[in-house]
Amino acid sequence: CRLFLARSLPFEAQIRKKLEESGADTLFIHGQDRDKYRRYLEACLELGLLDRDLVMNEKGRILYTEANETLEDIFKDPRRGGIIKKAAGIVEEVLRFLFSAAEDERPFRERLAGLLTNHHHVYTHSVNVCLYGVALAHFMGWNSTDLYELGLGLLMHDVGKSWIPPSILEKPGALSPEEWEVVKQHPSWGVDILRGSGESIPRRSYQVVEQHHEKLDGSGYPHRLKAEEIHTFGRLAAVVDIYDAMTCTRSHRQALTPFETLKKIGTEMAGQLDREILKSFILFLGSPG
Repeated sequence: CRLFLARSLPFEAQIRKKLEESGADTLFIHGQDRDKYRRYLEACLELGLLDRDLVMNEKGRILYTEANETLEDIFKDPRRGGIIKKAAGIVEEVLRFLFSAAEDERPFRERLAGLLTNHHHVYTHSVNVCLYGVALAHFMGWNSTDLYELGLGLLMHDVGKSWIPPSILEKPGALSPEEWEVVKQHPSWGVDILRGSGESIPRRSYQVVEQHHEKLDGSGYPHRLKAEEIHTFGRLAAVVDIYDAMTCTRSHRQALTPFETLKKIGTEMAGQLDREILKSFILFLGSPG
């Protein structure tokens, strides 16, 4: 690790070319410059998604980086004002990105695979779930209001985990029964955090946060809801949440392949997940758009 550019020098095109020619693939910034970096990402996101000459993979990487940075800030301090406004801005950019990706003929699974990390962290998982869920709903023909309210709920679906002690949330091994009971409170805590924000949030976005771990057979949590008691948004959230969790590497287990994951869901979770949404998700993963 060595100094590449002094703080006082601008990052111009010729500097970027020199960096690319050197073969370096990672740059580090000083912690005190984090806010400046965030503003840079926001500017790149706004300009990049409007740039017709920028390839979709580049646009996607800009969006994914900014979304993760925003979620990390929210999860570190969910009581800070303006969290819903920040999340809403990311959802709007996700929708813009998905709509602008229409010319990409690759299956959605391949498009997203190049963007999403498969190393699990609570905020990267939230971004992954948002992208999968909104893209699936778009594939299913949901309208723009549905997509926005669903996306906002999916992006914030695990915000309640910010109240779980790190000793439990980051535990490398299996949780004790007592620790598991703490984890099962996070959907309800998420609702409390959103209500405490003082910001306007659509009712259906709340339902994503509160119901994403409910199962049709009543075996889910926190309220053990059954069948029609679970909103369609909650049913879709359950499918994409489980899929992303199983295809991501965690400290205590390796990621499953998409095929292994879908097979496991189909054989071990029959009766727990919405059959039609799961069928649509399987078709969506292999569809060109």
